Amino acid sequence: MANIRKKKVTQPALNTELNLPRDKVSLINKFKIDSPFFPQESPFSKNQKLWISGFLEGLKQNSEKNAVKETNSQKTQINFLYGTQTGNAENLARDTAVLAAKNNFETELASLDDVTMEMLEGMKNVVFIISTYGEGEMPDNAQLFWESLASETAPKLNDMKYGVLALGDTSYEQFCNAGKLIDFRLEQLGATRLIDRVDCDVDFEVPSKKWIKCLLPLLNNNELVIEEPRSNDNLVVWNRKNPYFAEVSENKLLSGKNSNKEIRHYEIELSDSGIDYNVGDTLNIVPQNCPKLVNLILKRIGVEKNFKPIGFKNSINYLLLNKYEISTPNLSFVEEINLILKNKQLDSLLKAKDKDKLESFLWGKDILDLLNLNEKVEITPEKFLSLLKALQPRAYSISSSPKVHGSQVHLTISSVRWSESGRTHEGVCSNYLAKILPSSSKVGVFISPNNSFRLPDDDTSPIIMIGPGTGLAPFKAFLEERKARGATGKNWLFFGDQTRENDFIYKKEITDFENSGLLNKLDLAFSRDQKDKVYVQHKMKDASNEIFKWLEEGAYIYVCGDAKYMAKDVDNTLFEIVKKEGGFNDDQTKDYINNFKREKRYLRDVY
Repeated sequence: MANIRKKKVTQPALNTELNLPRDKVSLINKFKIDSPFFPQESPFSKNQKLWISGFLEGLKQNSEKNAVKETNSQKTQINFLYGTQTGNAENLARDTAVLAAKNNFETELASLDDVTMEMLEGMKNVVFIISTYGEGEMPDNAQLFWESLASETAPKLNDMKYGVLALGDTSYEQFCNAGKLIDFRLEQLGATRLIDRVDCDVDFEVPSKKWIKCLLPLLNNNELVIEEPRSNDNLVVWNRKNPYFAEVSENKLLSGKNSNKEIRHYEIELSDSGIDYNVGDTLNIVPQNCPKLVNLILKRIGVEKNFKPIGFKNSINYLLLNKYEISTPNLSFVEEINLILKNKQLDSLLKAKDKDKLESFLWGKDILDLLNLNEKVEITPEKFLSLLKALQPRAYSISSSPKVHGSQVHLTISSVRWSESGRTHEGVCSNYLAKILPSSSKVGVFISPNNSFRLPDDDTSPIIMIGPGTGLAPFKAFLEERKARGATGKNWLFFGDQTRENDFIYKKEITDFENSGLLNKLDLAFSRDQKDKVYVQHKMKDASNEIFKWLEEGAYIYVCGDAKYMAKDVDNTLFEIVKKEGGFNDDQTKDYINNFKREKRYLRDVY
């Protein structure tokens, strides 16, 4: 079993500004806080003495405050446990733990899969922050925890007090299902719910903050007034509410002229933003809806572009372009709009609760298509807007290393288009970007760190990367990073698409990696270049023996791309490889792969 790594959250270290030698820093630490003055013979300059005296005086005052606090009440320990797929839940858990530490709690932070049932049984106060992945599934770093928690052998948790904060997306039917399952199971096992679970939509910042401010006092007998961390006026935080407007310096077509796809390479300048990123992170783009679609919707509901709906400061044209989701309808919208439209077919499907048939009916349809199911029915602009979700940023895997490209970030995106109801439909963000001319306009961006999809710290570790299509994006960044770091670990890439001639994106870069010796093995699968379709999982089966040897040598496996089909096929293929080459039965194979996951050696960026 892998070693469990818990992360203790403490206050950030002070930035001293003086760059003192290590021996002098050690000497400072020997001085008593209650005497912030130096003997004349101390080995410091005048300026250093002045600064250090002030520093020690501050420590003295702080210690006095803490002493008063600690006499009034002993520190309460809280365990913050997170399950995340893209990093949002982890980052929120980390920020919450820092807030708790600021308010005199003892805090521990850990990924759910780093927590055994024995460890969980000993926890008294626990905050669970967990996102839902795919169609109601547990995120990758919570699946093993959930299997143990859901088992008949799970311990009673009668001494535990807990709260669950669930993150999700109401566009999916199983909204926040992972959080709901854990909340219900904890109650079954005898744990005491301190506060009702909150299920957050994609705009989770406000409800999560409110929930946390209600929860923390409950863990301290309601004797706590939450002290917010002091803001740094000199530090600008770029996020979904405050994106950085960056210049697109490159917009280049990667796919060939006869490709069925349009895959583009973008270079975005972060310049003076102060934004740092790591390979494995995602860049969020704040998009704009298609103006043609907006015009058609305005025509359908019968209003002019400059019409200002009651209760809004902006025109309806501006709102539909920039503020509301008008492409993919969520289930809530479908149900609400049907009450107005009263379409017999849609009504029948909703009443039957046949998920597959409903999905088939809705596939490819946007908001306008649904409005046109009954063109005779009128709807007011205000009512229409009330049914829509907020337009959300789109997250893309970064395909560049900051060690190579500095403050420039690269993206690799397929422009999505399809035909439905006699007109062309477009993916929101992919086509918004595709139409941007380099250096002519700026796009709103912010980074989402993803600590669950990182290169190994040990540069000698071998890695296996599986990324067909645009799933190649983070692996181009990985290879750039490994080269820049001088990593000696072996690198193996599985890549594929439809045809070699038209869909071998970054062919030159990959060939150069291979020729230089950085890329030790390259397996390509172009599905339509031969009679029988060949995919990356077929190439994995062909290399079954060597893949297992790499695993035994400590290799990490990374998967990026489609979650519904490709990632599941890869997962099943890996199971078959381990079972065959290890000579295991099904249970032994599962144990091998689970241990592999516990060691954080099977990492996925899937969507």
